[in-house]
Amino acid sequence: MKQWYQRRVRGLLFFVLLPQHHPSLHMGSTTQIVDLSSLPTTADGKPIIPPISLNSNCPYSILKRNAIVKGVLGLGLVLFEDCYYCFADEEAMDEFISNPKQILDGVLDKVNNEVGLMDRIMGVEQSEVQDETISETSSSKCDGGTQTDTHPVPAYKDPTYTWNEWEMRRKAVKLIDLRNKATHSTQTTKSNFRRDAQTQIYVPKANETQTGINKGTSVPKKVNYVGGIRGDPQKTKKLNVVKLELDL
Repeated sequence: MKQWYQRRVRGLLFFVLLPQHHPSLHMGSTTQIVDLSSLPTTADGKPIIPPISLNSNCPYSILKRNAIVKGVLGLGLVLFEDCYYCFADEEAMDEFISNPKQILDGVLDKVNNEVGLMDRIMGVEQSEVQDETISETSSSKCDGGTQTDTHPVPAYKDPTYTWNEWEMRRKAVKLIDLRNKATHSTQTTKSNFRRDAQTQIYVPKANETQTGINKGTSVPKKVNYVGGIRGDPQKTKKLNVVKLELDL
């Protein structure tokens, strides 16, 4: 199943990446270098470029150089299995001519394994970037505004309202059925300790006392001062203690 899916994907990639067969030439599986001068020209003398595979990108650069490079038409085209290929330089062209089938198989395997590589080869991202740059340069500006109510009126909706008659009958039957029911309760040994308990206490009264006469006493303050601490150069005086009694 997996091998069939891989073959199916490779077939779809061939259909997407390779253009329609050119109606004028059929060269089989051999390679041929096509010069632009040998192609038919228009009335102005310009050569008619046939559809180029891989969106004119170099297959050798995609496989070996991990780069998507546009081919140079001045080097000419290479025709292989009714498809035209363009290359970035002469080295890439020579490598492709030496083994074209191996390079094309490698490109298809790489496209199958890497997500988004086919879009980059076909120029999808480049066109999106160009569209964004064009829109940024040529964008027009205009004034816009919105208006809301300063004080919106609240919606008065009854959550219990119903328009269904059968729903109202169901609620009526439910209420009637509740009239025939009785409420039962039980108490276990563990739940009795969780019951509500209330107690009442007497707040103690405030007590006050009052005396008839206020009395106070005051004693004199005794202070001792030491004199002669600085010393006497002639040593005629000695330290002495001066006692004072202050009646404040």
